[in-house]
Amino acid sequence: PIPSEIFNLAQMTKLQFDDNVFSGTISSAIGSMEKLQEFSLANNNVTGTIPSEIDRLKKLTRLNLKNNNFSGSIPTEIGLMTSLMTIDLRGNALEGPIPSEIGSLADLREIRLEGNRLTGTIPLQIKLLQQLFILTFDDAVVGSIPKDIKTRHPC
Repeated sequence: PIPSEIFNLAQMTKLQFDDNVFSGTISSAIGSMEKLQEFSLANNNVTGTIPSEIDRLKKLTRLNLKNNNFSGSIPTEIGLMTSLMTIDLRGNALEGPIPSEIGSLADLREIRLEGNRLTGTIPLQIKLLQQLFILTFDDAVVGSIPKDIKTRHPC
């Protein structure tokens, strides 16, 4: 499991545990790591939900939780993490809609969501993301990518 003591390191700015055999869940104590700028647990076996306390990480620019076994929905609180530039949640078991609150992340450049069980429509608020150049999701998410994103970032 992820050692719970790690989440007590309030001065930590980068936490990267990619390609380990970590299991268990992310403690809600992650919210106390307010100086964290990068958080990556890619390619592990972490389960449970993404804790809503993650919204306290106001300085976080990169969130990489790809290729784990996270379940539940993408927390709407993610929209409060205004420094985020990259969200990579692909390869999990996340369900439900893409939260419209993502549209408030003005610096967001990359959202990778494929390989989950997301449903619903592409939130119209996505068009507010002027810096966005990568947006990936599965076919179960319906709707069109707003035209002005296609214009700003031709594929």
